Amino acid sequence: MTAQFYNKLDDIIRTLESNEYNQDVKILLPRIVVEELYQHQMTNYHKEIDKLSGLKLPGLVYEQKDDYTATLTKIFDDAIADLAQRSLRTEVIDFPKNEVLPNIINRAILKYAPFEGEDKSSDKGFKDVLLWESVLEYKRLHADDRLILFTSDKRLCEPSLNAEYKSMFGEEIYLLNQTKGNDYSVLFDIVSKLLADKAPIKNTFNEENKQRLLRLINNENISPLFEGWPIEVEEGSFICSSIRVNEKSITDIEDLPEEGKIRYKVNINMSVDSSDKEYGSMFWDDTAEITVDYYLEEDAFYLHQVDGFNGYCEYEEKDYPLIED
Repeated sequence: MTAQFYNKLDDIIRTLESNEYNQDVKILLPRIVVEELYQHQMTNYHKEIDKLSGLKLPGLVYEQKDDYTATLTKIFDDAIADLAQRSLRTEVIDFPKNEVLPNIINRAILKYAPFEGEDKSSDKGFKDVLLWESVLEYKRLHADDRLILFTSDKRLCEPSLNAEYKSMFGEEIYLLNQTKGNDYSVLFDIVSKLLADKAPIKNTFNEENKQRLLRLINNENISPLFEGWPIEVEEGSFICSSIRVNEKSITDIEDLPEEGKIRYKVNINMSVDSSDKEYGSMFWDDTAEITVDYYLEEDAFYLHQVDGFNGYCEYEEKDYPLIED
């Protein structure tokens, strides 16, 4: 078992290390982010255990950790320790000091970003506020460092935060919203811009391959996989007529050198369309996981497994190639 955040961070670090940015870049992990990722992984574990507990299948045996809290704590501690040994530096920055509490209270009262706006609850965004105050505190102690905040949270990319930062430190902070799960190009572009004396960052083979695979996870390749599948929802039983891929992200990569391939697991968020005589067209949002094998000698991707709705399908080796344009 691994810390789920590690693979994405490892991708960024590998690319920067391969481009010899080791001495120029440092990755900062706010403590609040680490704690939230820990809680997400804990929650996901218990969800999967609940699913298994509800299955009544003969011969089904699964192992449940007696103390998953201790197990997960060690997993995260080991991941942070491993990051500390990398050539490119990674530092966990702690929660802001108690002295910033008046700032947090003032933000909540005035509903300043990253608390949400006037039409929403003022306490929503509290974790984002802790993260932002951690960033400000780090900058106060490291005046010469230029900071980039790379996040999937749009609240942390509010223009007012950049204005606040600039008024305090006389320079802008780069607030980058990651809109695609495994796309780090916007981050690498800004790093290259800030370090203009170095060569532009080039993707590693692994990064290029991932971007290529994500391009192949499109409506044309994926929708036929689910057409005709039964769908069980509260409204009743339906048949899938098509799907539309909304978001996709690679969640796991496994090297299988003895088989000459690399195995990818991809999570897909999709909109499902069901044409029904009684109800007409019905739409749902759902998720699925597919497994894809990349064969190095052929330089080609083939579908291996599909797990979605209430069904599962495994393909024969090289039976379903993902077609490129």
